[in-house]
Amino acid sequence: MASGLQGFRASGLQGFRASGLQGFRASGGKLTFSKLSRLFTFATLVLALVAGMSMTALAADVVIGSVDDWNAFAESVNVGNNNHSGDTVKLTANVGVVTQNVTGTFSGTFDGGGHTLTVNLAGSDKFFALFQSVENAKIQNLTLAGSVTSSFANYAHTAALVGSIVSGCEISKVVVTASVFSAGTFFGGFIGHGSNS
Repeated sequence: MASGLQGFRASGLQGFRASGLQGFRASGGKLTFSKLSRLFTFATLVLALVAGMSMTALAADVVIGSVDDWNAFAESVNVGNNNHSGDTVKLTANVGVVTQNVTGTFSGTFDGGGHTLTVNLAGSDKFFALFQSVENAKIQNLTLAGSVTSSFANYAHTAALVGSIVSGCEISKVVVTASVFSAGTFFGGFIGHGSNS
C-alpha cells in the first residue's frame, strides 16, 4: 500500500522520533490507517507551527508592547532620524499611558493590531499630535484614547492622531476617542493639517 513510505527519509527528518510514534514501522509492507492518520496529523501540526512562527516573525519590523517600547520607537524617529520607510510598526498589546509623541516625520506603516494606545500628550509645537508629521505613511487597526493638549496659539494645527500630512497618508480602521484641546485655530480628532493626501 505504501511502498513509497517504507523507509521514509527526508533531510532534517532522518531518525525522526516522537512520543507515540517511536519505532514506527510498516508491518508487512502495510501502514494501518490509524498510524498513517497520526503521522499525518502530527506532520500537519508541525508545519502549521513552523509556518505560524515565520508569519509572526515577518509580520512586523518593530513591535511595541509597552510604554518603554513606544518611547524607544519614538526616539528612533525623533533622535535617530529613522522615518521607518518600508517598515511595519505593530502594537502587540494595549499600551499606555504614553507621554511622548513622534516629532520627526514617519513614513512607514503603523498597525495597531486592534489594540488601544492611550496618550497624555501636551506640547506647544505648531503641528501637534501623536504623529506630528507623516509622509507616504499608513496608520491602521488602532484605537487612540486619552488626551492631546497644545498651547500653541494662532495658526496651530492640533489633532489626536496626525498633526501634519506632508503627502500620501492612508488611515483605515482607526477610532479616536481621545480629547483634543488647542489654543490655536485648527484642530481635529484625526488630522490637524493635510497637504497632497
